[in-house]
Amino acid sequence: MKQITALLVLVGILTFSACKDEDNTNNTDSNKTTDTNTVVVNPDSDTDTDADTKRDSDSFYIHLNGTAGATEAGADMFKQDDNIVLVYYADNEKENITFTGKMRKDGKMNLKSIKSEVKKPVTIDATLKGKKLSGTLTSAGKDSPLELKENYKNSEKFKSFNFFDELKDGDEQKYFMQMVYFQPENKTIADTIYKHYFTEEAQSAKNVDEAMKLDNESFLSYYKEAQNDEMYMGWNRNIISDIVYNDKSFLCYAIHWDEFSGGAHPNYSSSFYIFDLKTSKLLKTADILANKDDKFWSDLIYNTLKTDREISDEEMADTYFELPIKPGESIYITNYGIGFSYSPYEIAPYVSGPDDVFFPFTKEILGKLKPEIANRLK
Repeated sequence: MKQITALLVLVGILTFSACKDEDNTNNTDSNKTTDTNTVVVNPDSDTDTDADTKRDSDSFYIHLNGTAGATEAGADMFKQDDNIVLVYYADNEKENITFTGKMRKDGKMNLKSIKSEVKKPVTIDATLKGKKLSGTLTSAGKDSPLELKENYKNSEKFKSFNFFDELKDGDEQKYFMQMVYFQPENKTIADTIYKHYFTEEAQSAKNVDEAMKLDNESFLSYYKEAQNDEMYMGWNRNIISDIVYNDKSFLCYAIHWDEFSGGAHPNYSSSFYIFDLKTSKLLKTADILANKDDKFWSDLIYNTLKTDREISDEEMADTYFELPIKPGESIYITNYGIGFSYSPYEIAPYVSGPDDVFFPFTKEILGKLKPEIANRLK
């Protein structure tokens, strides 16, 4: 799934940034938690002064809308230290384009697209000043003026939290815990996500910083107990949240989890949550699809998986626990379509890997959604 690519880039940046702090090494009491609020004072103002937009930390998330040339465009920007990950979308694109690069203290940045997502590199030379990102987008040798403005009219603001802790024996990493958490400003939505992200024990914490530390302490205690096991190996855990879609009064929020704590193999999963920002309601699959039991969906999922795996009908029957495969509850939306994500063991054995199917917003697909949902996503 393409939007996860941007997330993995951000995770790599966070890990590298955390590892630069040598005080973290071999000291579990020096774990690192950073947080910042995406603060936009008077979001309807057109001024660009530093007083109008103040960010007190080195990490933030911002949502932008505007134009690239004559085309409507938007972006979700993530910053950690001087590193930038920008997920760009536009009316003339068929999928998101993820850019990475660094931002100088004066707000200037030179971003380059991830090679796997486009045939030829696309670049952005721009400056973030106040609430505006202005510059040039270069694609296929053509320059387009880029004008994007921080805007939350039909989207959600977030506060970001990052946590990293590790133990090393010399150069060998024995343990690490990494958490990236985006907290919505909407309290109802924030409470729902909080319960899905943190363990029950950590949910008793007074704030997010304390919850992260409690989750780390719990995992670390199990790790220390496991050191007595002759089969002991290094442990690690990532719990990474992701803002997959944040527009048209819908929020698609993801929590990606992966862990190795001994055993035959690591474990991992991705869970998606779609909220209606007009009502703060968490939408289920039945709230989005006109009929989730429609044979249209199970046939589409089956044929997509068969094509992706390049296997026969007989092999499909051997691979999956049960056919037909119906739409699951881990449903997601992007700027360009709708998808279903299935975790290991959900519909097939671990060895077969995760399954993810994505369908662009064609007229046929939109016609299979609830009309009130489809009309807003068009």
